[in-house]
Amino acid sequence: MGLGAAVLLLHLLLLVDEAHCKQGVKCGGVLSASSGNISSPNFPGLYPYNIHCMWLIVVAEGSSVLLTFHHFELEFHTSCSYDYIKIYNGVSEDEGNLLGNFCGDSSPPPFTSSWNTMSIIFHSDRHVAHRGFNLGYRKDMCGGVLTGLSGIISSPGYPREYSNNADCSWTIHASNGSVVSLVFMDFQLENNEGCNFDFVALFDGPTVAHRHLGNYCGGDSPPDTVTTSNQLLVVFKSDFNIGGRGFKAYYYSGECQQVLSAVSGNFSSPHFPGIYPNNINCHWTLTLAAGYRIKLFFPLVELEDRNSLTDKCDYDSVAIYDGDSQTDPLLGRWCGAEHPPSVISKGNKLLVVLSTDRNQAHRGFSAAYIGVVPVNISCTRTEFTIFIAVKSLPQLGRESIYLGNPSCTAQLTTTSYRILARFVNCGTAGQRWAARAESGDFEMFSELHDFLESDMNANSLKESITCHLRSLLDKFNQYFLTENVEPFDWVRQPFTNCSSNNLPSELEDALIELSSDRTLQASFASKTLDEFWLSVVQEYPGLSKAAMDILTPFGSTYLCEKTFSSLAYIKNKYRCRLNSMEENLRVAVSSIDPRIDLLCSRKQAHPSH
Repeated sequence: MGLGAAVLLLHLLLLVDEAHCKQGVKCGGVLSASSGNISSPNFPGLYPYNIHCMWLIVVAEGSSVLLTFHHFELEFHTSCSYDYIKIYNGVSEDEGNLLGNFCGDSSPPPFTSSWNTMSIIFHSDRHVAHRGFNLGYRKDMCGGVLTGLSGIISSPGYPREYSNNADCSWTIHASNGSVVSLVFMDFQLENNEGCNFDFVALFDGPTVAHRHLGNYCGGDSPPDTVTTSNQLLVVFKSDFNIGGRGFKAYYYSGECQQVLSAVSGNFSSPHFPGIYPNNINCHWTLTLAAGYRIKLFFPLVELEDRNSLTDKCDYDSVAIYDGDSQTDPLLGRWCGAEHPPSVISKGNKLLVVLSTDRNQAHRGFSAAYIGVVPVNISCTRTEFTIFIAVKSLPQLGRESIYLGNPSCTAQLTTTSYRILARFVNCGTAGQRWAARAESGDFEMFSELHDFLESDMNANSLKESITCHLRSLLDKFNQYFLTENVEPFDWVRQPFTNCSSNNLPSELEDALIELSSDRTLQASFASKTLDEFWLSVVQEYPGLSKAAMDILTPFGSTYLCEKTFSSLAYIKNKYRCRLNSMEENLRVAVSSIDPRIDLLCSRKQAHPSH
């Protein structure tokens, strides 16, 4: 016996000894036979009051324990707080390993452990006794009734070659209203036409009388399966010769496997805010319409802490993948009480995976998500353009997309909606404020409220404010004239306006060539105007420069800043008598350096007296 096995056995003996010594009633024990029976003390007579018994069933490594009740009769309580029997996966009494808590006279269903140990605890209080229970157990090399939220089933001896004449049946039982999902990770059986020799058969229910989903053999994995009921039957059979590596499959039931496709929603770990189960592997796949990206938040995370030796999430963790598979890029993995930052996908899919081990379960996590639409915006002096991919808003027509003003309706291109918003047509803050003031709305003037509560003439005040705002708008329009931008439509829409009268013939030919390039057209839909025109500078240098000259009429504020600095220097108290201001400024901002030495050489210097 190895050291690990010896330590485990000693731990089991101590636990059992503690349980059956209470009140002097001998019950419980460590059971290592391949099959046997367990009964409450005095069965079929009344069980004693105030006892606490614990049985530990240990079978061969690689096997599981199959438990079946033959009789069950305990005191009833709505939450089974008086007399009860609890069944655990493994040795630990951790709530995450609890398979069920039962009382009353309704017999529990059959149970199959997830590994080679199972714990049974029987407790009675000081009042009311009944006949108790009787159950049988056996080592199960393959098959059984599986009730966990998730788990693994595999052929006998996997990944070694399975035995001949195998006959295994697994019934996966989810909670009412749930469905069962089955995903094969590895599959290699004897191949034959019709799959009559070695095969896996799937049924949409607990028996072979239910809908047959298919027989599978050979080296191709069966398709991912989702039942229409809360039970799935998996049957594996092999004949007398020719074997294979066998198979390994994950099953998920109920709240442990979800596909979410609404634009926004919430989800949480199983049993949240209660304790999540141990030894589960749960998947949430977020799949939105093409064009959306997904933003994911975690209001609460409470899992088992990091491994203190490796500082990694080796025990329980929640992981996020940028796609619908664990082979897609990992965006992050968290555990303990860590608070993940909000995560945004690059595409329209995200996968969230919760993995737990056999020990220390906690509350888990709650999560919320929302679909977001990528938007690109480009601006000029007099307008801005919004680009939204057509695939992001498939349910909307062009007329439904505008900036609150019908004159700002979207234009539909091959790949995107484009909304051209000219500042004059679509309104400015000054125009809005003037309109509000005319209607008596002064909320935008935060300091005005106290004055209006006095006897001040509101009408005259309204006229004064409106007049002032109108004058500001007039001044604004004088400085920023509304230009006719139609000659420059080729900059905004090079693939729909492929000619322009204001371009030289050479550049117009280049524009026609550019507009027929499908690769650039796809690139244009995903970039802002300035990004696009800068990206074609190698292929179309003249066209790129002409477009950037229009988009950025003021390439830099350097000249203005230098002029004002020079002006402040020239007009100081020591130079204020200089009248040639324009000439001095021209020299100051010129790129030509003045030849002071040449100017001075023509003059004769006089020393001071």
